[in-house]
Amino acid sequence: MKETNEIGTVAAADWLFHNSSDGCLQSGCYETGKNRYGSDEPYPHDELMVFVDDGVTLAPQCGEAIVVKAVDMIAISAGWRGVWKSDGYRKFYAIYECP
Repeated sequence: MKETNEIGTVAAADWLFHNSSDGCLQSGCYETGKNRYGSDEPYPHDELMVFVDDGVTLAPQCGEAIVVKAVDMIAISAGWRGVWKSDGYRKFYAIYECP
């Protein structure tokens, strides 16, 4: 698939491993190329991520930037705002978002 971000359009892939029967919990593997996202809107869901290859820099609106590397695990809460920047990565994820 193609993913468009502030830098341009890159190849990306998303393998969904699990989707709960109520649709609230999803898990899978995601990979993408170079990207940058500025968060005008709050992050829409709670997400736990384990980076397998490469990583990201997360710069919250309030606070210091965090560099997340391969084998690091991080959780982002719904409502997070900031800048997400990477040269590309692969991660396992679990997303919780219930209506």
